[in-house]
Amino acid sequence: MTTPSMRKYPCCPGPTWVKAADFGHAEGIDFTLGRCDVCSRYWMHLWTPYAPDAGYVALDDATAGELVTIPAGPDRRRRLQELFDV
Repeated sequence: MTTPSMRKYPCCPGPTWVKAADFGHAEGIDFTLGRCDVCSRYWMHLWTPYAPDAGYVALDDATAGELVTIPAGPDRRRRLQELFDV
């Protein structure tokens, strides 16, 4: 799934956001993994209604790959909490 994005990422000017995975939420924050369509860098989009301008955090390939392999449930939520200090 590819959707256009209005965001300007630090990696590339005006790339297309490519959604890689939706990890649900942990501690009131929604986590969506995506990639820059220009350079293929992984980004985690963190969103909460309490901070609507929540941002994007760059992830290395190993961390993104690890998150994708953890089944949905408490282990993945725990890992998201550890990685993003929530």
